[in-house]
Amino acid sequence: DLMTVTRTAFAVLMTILPNWKGWLKSLANDYNKLLKLLQLIDDSGFSNELILVGSWNEYFYGQIYNDYKGFLSTLDVDFYCLNRVKTKTDTNLASILIKDGYTFNQDSLTNKTVFFNEDFEIEFLSKITREMSSTVKIPRLDVVAECLGGLEMIERYILPYYDETFDFHVNLVKPSCYCAH
Repeated sequence: DLMTVTRTAFAVLMTILPNWKGWLKSLANDYNKLLKLLQLIDDSGFSNELILVGSWNEYFYGQIYNDYKGFLSTLDVDFYCLNRVKTKTDTNLASILIKDGYTFNQDSLTNKTVFFNEDFEIEFLSKITREMSSTVKIPRLDVVAECLGGLEMIERYILPYYDETFDFHVNLVKPSCYCAH
């Protein structure tokens, strides 16, 4: 009932609010890591192969649309792997991330690839394949992406973005698709 939901929400807020300064500091730290990651991906030639998905898009929507007020609801970074066959580089993304200090991990439950840098987490997603497997190996990136249904529409709603301040390109999900998904 409504009273139970209200009490639960209030209890959650009371546990979160005393730690808001720590959360904001963590968010700023993760934001800086995200910018560095996006520069690394672009400099390595992979920016056309990946689409940033998830709430980090909302930060960039705020840069593009002056009246947009977003809310970051997660601190991990998810990329949709746009092209599983071709890349324009002779190296793979996994080795670049490891060289930059990320720790490689293979999820024991799903087999998907996860990279960590302290508490900053990077995961990769793909559309469902004909084999209906839960993951798919993307050789040129040297990652195993988690396959999720409904993601193929992302490919039709790409919003290319160039950040002049930090000099990188990133593919975002158009806001209309972001809201629908």
